Parts: sequence; C-alpha cells; structure tokens
Amino acid sequence: MTFLAPAAGLIAGAIAGPVLLALYLLKLRRRPAIVSSTLLWERAVHDLQVNAPFRWLRVTLLLIIQALALACLVIAVARPAITDAGPAPQRVFVVIDRSASMLALDGQPRAPGEQATRLDEAKRRAVELVDRLGRDTESQVALVSFGARARLDVGLTRDIGTVKDAINALEGADQPGDLAGAARLVNALQSDARGAGGGGEDSDARAGVVVFSDAGFDPSLVVEGITGAETSFTRVGDQAKVRSEGNLGLVALSARRDWEDPSLVRVFVRIQNSGAETRTTRLSIELAGETVGEASVGVPGATEQQPGELARTFEVSTTGGGLLVVRMQGQDLLASDDAVAMALEPAASARVLLVAPGPGDGRPDPFLLSVLEVLDLARIRKVSPFTYERMAEEPATGSGASAGDYDLVIFDRAEPRQAPSPPSLSFGRTVPGVPVQIEAASESSGAAARALSWRRTHPLMRYVALDALLVDPAPTVTLESRDVESLAIGQRSPLIVSGTFAGVRRVIVGFELANSNWGPDYTFVVFMSNVLEQLALGGDAEPGRWYRTDEPVRARAASGARAITIDGPISGNVPIGNDDSSEVSLGLLARAGVYTLAGAQEPTTVCVNLADPLESSLVVRDRVRIGSADAVAGEGGPAPREVWRWFVLAGACLAMVEWLLYAWRMRS
Repeated sequence: MTFLAPAAGLIAGAIAGPVLLALYLLKLRRRPAIVSSTLLWERAVHDLQVNAPFRWLRVTLLLIIQALALACLVIAVARPAITDAGPAPQRVFVVIDRSASMLALDGQPRAPGEQATRLDEAKRRAVELVDRLGRDTESQVALVSFGARARLDVGLTRDIGTVKDAINALEGADQPGDLAGAARLVNALQSDARGAGGGGEDSDARAGVVVFSDAGFDPSLVVEGITGAETSFTRVGDQAKVRSEGNLGLVALSARRDWEDPSLVRVFVRIQNSGAETRTTRLSIELAGETVGEASVGVPGATEQQPGELARTFEVSTTGGGLLVVRMQGQDLLASDDAVAMALEPAASARVLLVAPGPGDGRPDPFLLSVLEVLDLARIRKVSPFTYERMAEEPATGSGASAGDYDLVIFDRAEPRQAPSPPSLSFGRTVPGVPVQIEAASESSGAAARALSWRRTHPLMRYVALDALLVDPAPTVTLESRDVESLAIGQRSPLIVSGTFAGVRRVIVGFELANSNWGPDYTFVVFMSNVLEQLALGGDAEPGRWYRTDEPVRARAASGARAITIDGPISGNVPIGNDDSSEVSLGLLARAGVYTLAGAQEPTTVCVNLADPLESSLVVRDRVRIGSADAVAGEGGPAPREVWRWFVLAGACLAMVEWLLYAWRMRS
C-alpha cells in the first residue's frame, strides 16, 4: 500500500495524537462541595486521584478504541492506495506524449548536472517499464505516441527490443497534444486485438494503458474512456522549477498595414510568462535579415489561475515584403516559443477595369483616368460597354480576359446589363441589383446643386471635403431600399450612395464628372484612394502569412515540377499527383521554424509557429481524466486504487463502538 498524500497524513497525525493524549492527561477542575456522607467523600477523593496531572497514562479499552478510530481517520487523510495484485496485463499500451511542452528542460536527468527534457524523462521511464514487463511477464506491448495527432509506432508484440528502440527513437513535436486522439487509437487497437482472439481466451485478456505525460492539456478536454483496460499515469516535469525559473513564450503574432500610409506595417506580438516573478527580456524584430526594431520589456509573473501576459506593437516602414521574424534574447525552459515568423507580403496594388462609352476601348473622363494613373495600380484596362458584356460572361481565368479577374470595376457613364462579381464604382449610372434610380436633369433646366452634408467619419469619405462641389445639372437620385446609405446629400437628393448587395460592395456617384467641378479638385483624388483601399484591397487584410504547427500546409506546384522539396527544421519530398490540380498538401510541419519549398510556385517560403499559450505555460498536473475515471500520477505500474473511504468507514465504526461501550459503563 502507498500513500498519495503522506505529508497531509503526517500533519494530521501530529495534531490529532497529542490532542487525544491531552484529553486523558489534563486535570479536571471541580468545585468544593459539602457532602452528607463519608462514602460520597471517599469517592470524590478517589476521583481526584485519578485526574491528578502528570500521572502515568492508564491504558483503557476506551483509549485503545479512540486511538484506533483516530488512526483510521489520519490514514484516510494521507490517501492510501493499493496496487491491484492480480495477474499482469497480457496487453500493455505504452502511450507517450511528445507535444511541445514535453520539450521543456525540467525533466529528471540521468546524472546530476545534466539537462533533460520531459520527453527524455518519459522515454527513460517507459524503457524501464518495458524492461520490467519483458523480464517479469509475457505481455504483448504496443507503443503509441501523440502530438497534434496520435500515431501507432509499434503494434502489439512480445519483441521488447523493438519497442525499446522505437521509444528511444521518438522525437518531440512543437505541437499541442491530442490525448483524446490517442485514447481513440488505443480503443481501436484494443477492439482489433479482441476481435483477433476469435472469442477465445485471448479475447478476454486483461489490458493496461500507461500514459507518460505532463498532463498539460486543456482542462475542458473530453477524453473517451478506454474499454476493457486499466489506465495509469506517469507524470513528468517539475512544476516547482517552472514557477521559480519561468518560461517566456511568444504566443501571438499578427500584422496590419496602415490604410493612410500603406508603407507603415504594425506588428503585434503577445508574450506569456509562466514563472511567478516578473521577467525582463529584449525583443528584436528582423525584416529580410536586417534588424528594424528592438525593445526591452518586462513581463508580469503568473498568478495561481493564469500566466502573466504582455502585448507589444512594433512599427515597420516598408512597401515591400520579406521574411519578418520576432525573437526573444536569452534562454529559458522551452526554445520553440522564443521566436515567431511570418512571410510579409508587399503592399497590395489593385487591378482596375474601367468601362466607358465610346469607340474602341471607350473614352473615359480625362480627370478620372489621370487620377487612376497616379494611384500606383497594378493594372488599368479600358474597355467599352460592349467589350465588358463579353468579359462578364466569361469565367475568371486570371489572365484579365474576364471581369472577375479584376479587383474593382469602374463604370463611367455606362450602365451594364449584369452586375460584375467584383466591387464596383459607378458615375452617373446605376448597377443592376442595386435599388437606386437616377433621373438625369436636362441642361436647359438649370438645376444645379451643392453638397449640403456628407458623412465625414465614413471610411469612403475620410478626409474628403465637398464644400466647393457644384453639380450642374444635378440629377435626382431615389433610394428604394433602406440597405442603401447616403454618403453625401445635395439640395434635392443624395449625391453619393453606397451599399452591399449579394455580398458585394457597390458605390454610386449620382452625377457625371463632366457635369461637376469635382474632377480637378484634390478631394476627388482622396475619394478615389479611399474607394480603392476599401473596395479593391479588401479592407483590413492580413499582409503576413504563417501556419501553426497543427495546421496543414498547402502549396501550389510550379509548372513541370514532379515533387516539392521541403527544407527546414524538417526535410522531405512530397510527390505531385497526375491530376489536374496543382495545389499540393504538405501535411503538418511539426517543428516550428522557417521552411523553403523547391518546386513550388507559391508560396516558396513557409513560416510555422507554435503560438500556443497552453503549451508555453508548461503546466504539470497530477491527474489525467480518461472517461469517467481519474488516473493519478504513479510510477508506470498498474493504476493505484484509493481506499481511503474504507478507513473512514472503519473509523466511524470504531467511534460507534466507543460510544456504545461508554454508554454501557455509565449505566452500570
């Protein structure tokens, strides 16, 4: 029998034992009284002698019963547990956690002065268990390991040497751990083994599952119970060392380009501290191999409920792209969360299709065309309404032959028969599917209009001033739905409206540029810049690309390539199939770092980060809940079974016997 909480039992015994003895040794205080009989006086003297202090303790039956009852309760506080002394399991499933937290340097080393990871300790204990099984039993042993996914390393076998070699060959992964997946795999193996028994004696063989882990999983994780198997848990890791030394980890990374200045990139990182004390570190940010920023930060210590956290934002000036890396200087318990990286894309440039009436490629408004030419667009194509209708019927090909190949379609005095799939901007005309009617005014009517008000806070009207705007003649714009919002209002009707229909943004300027003085005004350039940013560039897009270690990576194969070669913390080749699809799945890249892909058209650089707050916290727990039962930390043998309830019951029974004996003596 073992005790799971011996310290608590010792403390309880040190308090309860002296209290019991003190009750028998203390002298009773009595009041003087006059009695009418010497017989009563003699009994009082005898009672005083019995209760005299510092007298030798008289061992009575009541004292013995009370001491036994108290001892049972003290033993129950120490949580006694026994190991099932039945026959050894005939099938043993060794389950080893190889998630990111198992690479922390707080494992128990083989010799003083050495450094060992939790995974090193788990492998050493697993080898000792397999050695013991091979020496003392004829059990079949299987090896299952798990990171983000569970895998079978060795099936059920009596070849202990093969299992030991597989254990020693295990490598850690910078991934979260999926214990639930490992339990499902063991359940499937157990079912297969029972089925292979053909319903005979082997089908009813006892099975045991031994989990080697730090149990740093999400507390809300639901793990399926393992049918017909006894589960035990061997804990690895030193929570006291984690609290004292701490671990700093970069657990979040994102980037945003500024809308007003696309050359300004704001990089956001979040740092987590699992230690009890505030720790200071120095962060550096690198772009294309050059350091572009540094900062010294102090990360608060962890509380009993959660790790300490600190957020930091860097500003980087670049219109180009490249590899962006944020690093922490110094060493701590876990190295895989000390750096995060992303592939930063260049500032986006829009592809614009300009539709205007006229012969050939149409004749757009000269002011509109001149503004588009100075906005640094990736491509501008001018077409007539007839050419546009043909392009609208073609599917997107990426060659510019279809309207869907562009980021924004601008209609200058042209009303299409069908709405384009990209967002659109219209001048003087509406778009099918938009509940807006425009009634043009004749030049002889002399109906001019100025802008009375406009929504200065709207992203499309930011920094746009319409004080000097004059529209002559001014059309009448009628809104037929509340889904259309007015951005600028004239004297008679709205001048600029916007809305989202069928998931696509539409902006309509109710007048033609030639009928206004807006074209040569600088605010028109600002308005067009806002339209391109909000409609063509996709809003607040993420300019950086990276993957978590538990996310599958996909790449587009280069033309003529037969395989994609991966070079980085993990190397390998992924063959390309013979189907028409050029997108290839590279699977999970289990180690964090930067990878280069040969034979890929896009991307050619892949950044993989751990970025997992739970794994970086390096939590160590004493229990693993599988199904409806708790597996308590042990040494890798059969699961200890707690029997403290029996000691509580025995103590209660002894207390009842003591009370009955005392009552019987009092009556006699």
